[in-house]
Amino acid sequence: MDSEIALARTEVMSRASVGLRWRKLPPGLLVGGGLVVLVVLSAALAPWIAPADPLDADIQFRLHHPSWQLEDGRRFPIGADAQGRDVLSRILYGGRISLFVGVTSVLIGGLVGVGLGLVSGYLGGRWDDVIMRVGDVQLAFPFVLLAMAVIAALGPSIPNIIAVFALTGWVAYTRLVRGQVLTLRELAYVEAARALGYSPIVVMLRHVLPNVVSPILVLASFELARMIILESALSFLGIGVQAPTPSWGNMLGEGRDYMRTAWWLSVFPGSAIMLAVLGVNLLGDGLRDLVDPRSRRTSTFRITPS
Repeated sequence: MDSEIALARTEVMSRASVGLRWRKLPPGLLVGGGLVVLVVLSAALAPWIAPADPLDADIQFRLHHPSWQLEDGRRFPIGADAQGRDVLSRILYGGRISLFVGVTSVLIGGLVGVGLGLVSGYLGGRWDDVIMRVGDVQLAFPFVLLAMAVIAALGPSIPNIIAVFALTGWVAYTRLVRGQVLTLRELAYVEAARALGYSPIVVMLRHVLPNVVSPILVLASFELARMIILESALSFLGIGVQAPTPSWGNMLGEGRDYMRTAWWLSVFPGSAIMLAVLGVNLLGDGLRDLVDPRSRRTSTFRITPS
């Protein structure tokens, strides 16, 4: 009997501790994580949940208003575009493109930037001077001009867009990691590792890198939101993902001429971009608050005696 009471008490305490941990999580982390999961699942399950083929055009349904059921059994939950293609299906498949471009660009730019930041901060000297001056030149070069030059030379394609984004995104990671490493390399455990004869690569990867992972993840979340917006902007201008491949940006570009007659062509792709970016930004804010509680923006009310 005593063992059953102890087991029940342990179970109650474990549930209470789990609930307490959930309450301690930043609200932005939960809301942003939920939005990100919703966007990712919608894109991943697009082949199964999309009402139609995103490239299936039927001119007789051109600019058809949102409708759940037509006489022939077709349905356009959020309307059809100027070629009679289902807008919802194109948004779901367009999310796959935007997320793929954003995540791949962040991964490539992050890997390059983190590696250069470690080398610049830990080795210093000429390595630091060269890497930082290259970063300064990169920051001084206008992104849109660079994107237009690369795409004009190589052609508008998804690999070229990813290359441009990765080329312009590494500097932020390098500056962040360099600043962290300049502090960490003077700590006792790093000096002890050097005294034991470990090579610089081993010290950087085993003793320095694990201590900068948290700020890197926070920066990567904000960079992902930026990449989604940049991809949409380039596609909107016609130098990104090309039609008929669905992308949130080129859907906005196609719908700008029909704002008065077919508002759904711009409203729903724009809402998809807004939800995705909002979710990633809230997730980044939540991660930052979780990693560094001192960064939480709280209001303090002080009562002073009269």
